[in-house]
Amino acid sequence: MRHFLLICSLIAVTTGLAVPASRAAEKNFSSAARSYSAGLYGSAARHWLDLAKRGHGPAQYNVGHMLYYGQGMRKDPIEAFKWFLLAGENGVEQGRIAARLLGDRLTGRQVVEATLRARRVSDRLSR
Repeated sequence: MRHFLLICSLIAVTTGLAVPASRAAEKNFSSAARSYSAGLYGSAARHWLDLAKRGHGPAQYNVGHMLYYGQGMRKDPIEAFKWFLLAGENGVEQGRIAARLLGDRLTGRQVVEATLRARRVSDRLSR
């Protein structure tokens, strides 16, 4: 699963999935991708987290990936699952796949907690 998620994240970073809606978002996403490629995970995490909180699907997926592996952030599979769910809701197929794979490894209580967290973010974004 580790290799699969890594490949998915590289796809999200390097393909058309990484095309944000605005020029500023595109610049932030690209800056994060360069930081990630250079191993500057803290910088990448900050840029992608900012975009993810604003509803950017590919950034949400990448934040989930970084949380799952503890890259630039504390390792947190529940929070990673939340961001994978959100990315999937925003049309990122890799997010749906990662959520399904990770969801199989979490307890029912963890899945419920992540789902509630994702719902709170979705509600905030829809206002």
